[in-house]
Amino acid sequence: MLGRDAGHEVFTDDQEEHAFELFSRLNKGGTSLSTGDVAGARLASQATRKIVEPMRAVVAEKEMRALGVNFVFLLRTLVTVHRHSCRFHKLPSSWAADTGEIETSWRRTEQALRATIQFVRDDVGWTTRRWLPSTMALIPVVYLLANSSTSTLRGKDAEMVRRYFLLSGLRSLFRGTSETTVDSHVKAVRGAVGDRTKRARALLERVPKNRLFKIRKEEVRLTSGMYSPLMQIYFAYLYAKDARSWPSGRSLKDVLHDERRAARRKTCCTTA
Repeated sequence: MLGRDAGHEVFTDDQEEHAFELFSRLNKGGTSLSTGDVAGARLASQATRKIVEPMRAVVAEKEMRALGVNFVFLLRTLVTVHRHSCRFHKLPSSWAADTGEIETSWRRTEQALRATIQFVRDDVGWTTRRWLPSTMALIPVVYLLANSSTSTLRGKDAEMVRRYFLLSGLRSLFRGTSETTVDSHVKAVRGAVGDRTKRARALLERVPKNRLFKIRKEEVRLTSGMYSPLMQIYFAYLYAKDARSWPSGRSLKDVLHDERRAARRKTCCTTA
Protein backbone atom coordinates (compact mmCIF):
# COMPACT_ATOMS: atom_id res chain seq x y z
CA MET A 1 0.00 0.00 0.00
CA LEU A 2 2.82 2.40 0.89
CA GLY A 3 4.48 1.80 -2.45
CA ARG A 4 1.53 2.92 -4.55
CA ASP A 5 1.18 6.36 -6.06
CA ALA A 6 -1.64 8.56 -4.78
CA GLY A 7 -3.52 10.82 -7.14
CA HIS A 8 -3.41 14.49 -6.23
CA GLU A 9 -4.15 17.90 -7.63
CA VAL A 10 -1.91 20.93 -7.21
CA PHE A 11 -3.33 24.43 -6.86
CA THR A 12 -0.73 26.72 -8.40
CA ASP A 13 -2.29 30.06 -7.46
CA ASP A 14 -4.05 31.74 -4.56
CA GLN A 15 -7.44 32.39 -6.14
CA GLU A 16 -10.23 32.52 -3.56
CA GLU A 17 -12.39 30.12 -5.58
CA HIS A 18 -9.69 27.45 -5.38
CA ALA A 19 -9.47 27.93 -1.61
CA PHE A 20 -13.24 27.47 -1.26
CA GLU A 21 -13.12 24.35 -3.43
CA LEU A 22 -10.32 22.85 -1.35
CA PHE A 23 -12.17 23.66 1.88
CA SER A 24 -15.30 21.95 0.55
CA ARG A 25 -13.34 18.85 -0.52
CA LEU A 26 -11.58 18.49 2.83
CA ASN A 27 -14.86 18.81 4.72
CA LYS A 28 -15.59 15.08 4.43
CA GLY A 29 -13.98 13.10 7.23
CA GLY A 30 -14.89 13.10 10.91
CA THR A 31 -17.67 15.49 11.93
CA SER A 32 -18.10 17.54 8.80
CA LEU A 33 -19.37 21.08 8.80
CA SER A 34 -22.91 21.74 7.64
CA THR A 35 -23.71 22.97 4.14
CA GLY A 36 -24.47 26.34 5.69
CA ASP A 37 -21.04 26.48 7.32
CA VAL A 38 -19.37 25.74 4.00
CA ALA A 39 -21.47 28.40 2.27
CA GLY A 40 -20.65 30.82 5.08
CA ALA A 41 -16.94 30.44 4.38
CA ARG A 42 -17.48 32.30 1.12
CA LEU A 43 -18.44 35.42 3.05
CA ALA A 44 -14.75 35.96 3.74
CA SER A 45 -14.32 36.84 0.07
CA GLN A 46 -13.47 40.36 -1.02
CA ALA A 47 -17.02 41.10 -2.17
CA THR A 48 -18.71 40.24 1.12
CA ARG A 49 -16.00 40.97 3.65
CA LYS A 50 -17.65 44.19 4.88
CA ILE A 51 -20.87 42.50 5.99
CA VAL A 52 -19.32 39.66 8.02
CA GLU A 53 -18.69 41.68 11.19
CA PRO A 54 -22.15 43.34 11.15
CA MET A 55 -23.70 39.86 10.77
CA ARG A 56 -21.69 38.55 13.70
CA ALA A 57 -22.77 41.54 15.77
CA VAL A 58 -26.45 40.82 15.03
CA VAL A 59 -26.29 37.16 16.07
CA ALA A 60 -24.46 38.15 19.26
CA GLU A 61 -27.41 40.25 20.45
CA LYS A 62 -29.26 38.73 23.37
CA GLU A 63 -32.75 38.92 21.84
CA MET A 64 -31.50 37.24 18.66
CA ARG A 65 -29.76 34.45 20.56
CA ALA A 66 -32.82 33.94 22.76
CA LEU A 67 -34.86 33.03 19.67
CA GLY A 68 -32.19 30.78 18.15
CA VAL A 69 -30.85 33.16 15.52
CA ASN A 70 -27.31 31.99 14.70
CA PHE A 71 -24.89 32.78 11.90
CA VAL A 72 -26.00 29.96 9.59
CA PHE A 73 -29.66 30.96 9.99
CA LEU A 74 -28.76 34.59 9.26
CA LEU A 75 -26.81 33.51 6.18
CA ARG A 76 -29.75 31.44 4.94
CA THR A 77 -32.06 34.43 5.42
CA LEU A 78 -29.66 36.66 3.50
CA VAL A 79 -29.46 34.10 0.68
CA THR A 80 -33.27 34.01 0.55
CA VAL A 81 -33.62 37.79 0.28
CA HIS A 82 -30.81 37.99 -2.27
CA ARG A 83 -31.72 34.97 -4.44
CA HIS A 84 -35.43 34.31 -3.67
CA SER A 85 -34.56 30.82 -2.41
CA CYS A 86 -33.17 29.54 0.89
CA ARG A 87 -31.38 26.52 -0.58
CA PHE A 88 -27.68 26.09 0.13
CA HIS A 89 -26.97 23.10 -2.09
CA LYS A 90 -25.93 24.03 -5.61
CA LEU A 91 -25.42 27.59 -4.45
CA PRO A 92 -23.42 29.19 -7.29
CA SER A 93 -19.97 30.41 -6.37
CA SER A 94 -20.83 33.87 -7.71
CA TRP A 95 -24.00 34.33 -5.66
CA ALA A 96 -22.41 37.21 -3.70
CA ALA A 97 -19.92 38.47 -6.26
CA ASP A 98 -21.40 41.96 -6.60
CA THR A 99 -20.35 43.97 -3.55
CA GLY A 100 -23.00 46.67 -3.95
CA GLU A 101 -25.89 44.23 -4.43
CA ILE A 102 -24.98 41.96 -1.53
CA GLU A 103 -24.54 44.90 0.85
CA THR A 104 -27.94 46.24 -0.18
CA SER A 105 -29.48 42.81 0.39
CA TRP A 106 -27.86 42.65 3.82
CA ARG A 107 -29.31 46.01 4.86
CA ARG A 108 -32.78 44.91 3.75
CA THR A 109 -32.35 41.56 5.51
CA GLU A 110 -31.22 43.08 8.79
CA GLN A 111 -34.04 45.64 8.90
CA ALA A 112 -36.68 43.02 8.02
CA LEU A 113 -35.29 40.48 10.51
CA ARG A 114 -35.34 43.00 13.36
CA ALA A 115 -38.96 43.88 12.55
CA THR A 116 -39.90 40.19 12.41
CA ILE A 117 -38.21 39.42 15.74
CA GLN A 118 -39.93 42.40 17.35
CA PHE A 119 -43.30 41.23 16.01
CA VAL A 120 -42.78 37.68 17.27
CA ARG A 121 -41.80 38.95 20.71
CA ASP A 122 -44.23 41.85 21.18
CA ASP A 123 -47.31 40.71 19.25
CA VAL A 124 -47.20 36.92 19.62
CA GLY A 125 -45.36 36.62 22.93
CA TRP A 126 -42.69 34.11 21.87
CA THR A 127 -39.62 35.54 23.59
CA THR A 128 -37.38 32.45 23.70
CA ARG A 129 -36.53 29.56 21.41
CA ARG A 130 -38.48 27.22 23.69
CA TRP A 131 -41.73 28.89 22.62
CA LEU A 132 -40.89 29.71 19.00
CA PRO A 133 -42.02 26.63 16.99
CA SER A 134 -39.37 27.03 14.26
CA THR A 135 -36.78 29.60 13.25
CA MET A 136 -37.31 28.55 9.61
CA ALA A 137 -40.85 29.95 9.77
CA LEU A 138 -39.33 33.40 10.26
CA ILE A 139 -37.65 33.44 6.84
CA PRO A 140 -40.75 33.93 4.62
CA VAL A 141 -41.87 36.81 6.83
CA VAL A 142 -38.41 38.41 6.63
CA TYR A 143 -38.61 38.00 2.85
CA LEU A 144 -42.06 39.64 2.83
CA LEU A 145 -40.87 42.65 4.83
CA ALA A 146 -37.57 42.94 2.94
CA ASN A 147 -39.58 43.42 -0.25
CA SER A 148 -41.96 45.98 1.21
CA SER A 149 -41.74 49.74 1.46
CA THR A 150 -42.00 49.51 5.25
CA SER A 151 -41.07 46.79 7.72
CA THR A 152 -43.77 47.67 10.25
CA LEU A 153 -46.68 45.22 10.46
CA ARG A 154 -50.09 46.71 11.19
CA GLY A 155 -53.78 45.97 10.73
CA LYS A 156 -54.71 43.16 8.35
CA ASP A 157 -51.07 42.48 7.45
CA ALA A 158 -50.20 41.87 11.11
CA GLU A 159 -53.26 39.67 11.62
CA MET A 160 -52.44 37.45 8.62
CA VAL A 161 -48.79 37.11 9.60
CA ARG A 162 -49.84 36.23 13.15
CA ARG A 163 -52.20 33.53 11.86
CA TYR A 164 -49.45 32.22 9.60
CA PHE A 165 -47.11 31.84 12.59
CA LEU A 166 -49.77 30.18 14.74
CA LEU A 167 -50.98 27.74 12.08
CA SER A 168 -47.51 26.78 10.89
CA GLY A 169 -46.45 26.25 14.50
CA LEU A 170 -49.53 24.29 15.52
CA ARG A 171 -49.23 21.91 12.56
CA SER A 172 -45.40 21.76 12.65
CA LEU A 173 -45.07 22.76 8.99
CA PHE A 174 -41.39 23.66 9.35
CA ARG A 175 -40.26 20.76 11.51
CA GLY A 176 -37.14 18.95 10.30
CA THR A 177 -35.51 19.80 6.99
CA SER A 178 -37.82 22.41 5.52
CA GLU A 179 -36.05 24.18 2.65
CA THR A 180 -38.84 23.11 0.30
CA THR A 181 -41.50 24.43 2.69
CA VAL A 182 -39.71 27.77 3.10
CA ASP A 183 -39.26 28.16 -0.64
CA SER A 184 -42.91 27.36 -1.31
CA HIS A 185 -43.96 30.23 0.97
CA VAL A 186 -41.34 32.56 -0.49
CA LYS A 187 -42.59 31.68 -3.98
CA ALA A 188 -46.17 32.45 -2.92
CA VAL A 189 -45.13 35.89 -1.60
CA ARG A 190 -43.06 36.67 -4.68
CA GLY A 191 -45.80 35.59 -7.08
CA ALA A 192 -48.61 37.55 -5.42
CA VAL A 193 -49.75 40.56 -7.43
CA GLY A 194 -50.68 43.74 -5.58
CA ASP A 195 -49.81 45.45 -2.32
CA ARG A 196 -48.28 43.92 0.78
CA THR A 197 -51.67 42.92 2.17
CA LYS A 198 -52.20 40.65 -0.83
CA ARG A 199 -48.72 39.20 -0.43
CA ALA A 200 -49.31 38.62 3.29
CA ARG A 201 -52.56 36.85 2.38
CA ALA A 202 -50.66 34.70 -0.13
CA LEU A 203 -48.25 33.74 2.66
CA LEU A 204 -51.12 32.68 4.91
CA GLU A 205 -53.01 30.87 2.18
CA ARG A 206 -49.95 28.81 1.34
CA VAL A 207 -50.60 26.82 4.52
CA PRO A 208 -52.02 23.53 3.14
CA LYS A 209 -55.78 23.22 3.35
CA ASN A 210 -55.50 19.78 4.94
CA ARG A 211 -53.65 21.36 7.89
CA LEU A 212 -56.45 23.81 8.71
CA PHE A 213 -58.59 21.42 10.72
CA LYS A 214 -59.66 22.50 14.20
CA ILE A 215 -57.90 21.34 17.36
CA ARG A 216 -59.38 18.01 18.47
CA LYS A 217 -59.99 16.84 22.02
CA GLU A 218 -57.57 13.97 21.47
CA GLU A 219 -54.78 16.39 20.65
CA VAL A 220 -55.22 18.10 24.01
CA ARG A 221 -55.46 14.84 25.93
CA LEU A 222 -52.45 13.25 24.27
CA THR A 223 -50.20 16.29 24.30
CA SER A 224 -47.16 15.86 26.52
CA GLY A 225 -44.22 18.13 27.14
CA MET A 226 -44.13 21.70 28.33
CA TYR A 227 -43.08 23.12 24.96
CA SER A 228 -45.19 21.09 22.54
CA PRO A 229 -46.76 22.87 19.51
CA LEU A 230 -50.13 22.96 21.25
CA MET A 231 -48.62 24.56 24.36
CA GLN A 232 -46.76 27.11 22.22
CA ILE A 233 -50.06 28.18 20.65
CA TYR A 234 -51.81 28.18 24.02
CA PHE A 235 -49.06 30.43 25.37
CA ALA A 236 -49.62 32.86 22.47
CA TYR A 237 -53.37 32.77 23.23
CA LEU A 238 -52.80 33.64 26.89
CA TYR A 239 -50.47 36.47 25.86
CA ALA A 240 -53.07 37.86 23.43
CA LYS A 241 -55.76 37.72 26.14
CA ASP A 242 -53.52 39.58 28.60
CA ALA A 243 -53.64 36.66 31.03
CA ARG A 244 -52.62 37.36 34.62
CA SER A 245 -50.87 35.33 37.25
CA TRP A 246 -53.35 34.42 39.95
CA PRO A 247 -50.83 34.65 42.83
CA SER A 248 -49.41 38.09 41.91
CA GLY A 249 -52.05 39.54 39.59
CA ARG A 250 -49.34 40.64 37.15
CA SER A 251 -50.04 40.26 33.44
CA LEU A 252 -48.00 37.92 31.30
CA LYS A 253 -47.00 40.85 29.08
CA ASP A 254 -45.59 42.76 32.05
CA VAL A 255 -43.56 39.75 33.17
CA LEU A 256 -42.05 39.25 29.72
CA HIS A 257 -41.31 42.94 29.28
CA ASP A 258 -39.64 43.06 32.70
CA GLU A 259 -37.43 40.14 31.67
CA ARG A 260 -36.46 42.03 28.52
CA ARG A 261 -35.64 45.22 30.43
CA ALA A 262 -33.58 43.24 32.97
CA ALA A 263 -31.68 41.55 30.16
CA ARG A 264 -30.97 44.90 28.52
CA ARG A 265 -29.74 46.40 31.81
CA LYS A 266 -27.48 43.40 32.34
CA THR A 267 -26.08 43.77 28.81
CA CYS A 268 -25.47 47.50 29.32
CA CYS A 269 -23.72 46.92 32.65
CA THR A 270 -21.56 44.19 31.14
CA THR A 271 -20.64 46.43 28.22
CA ALA A 272 -19.85 49.33 30.54
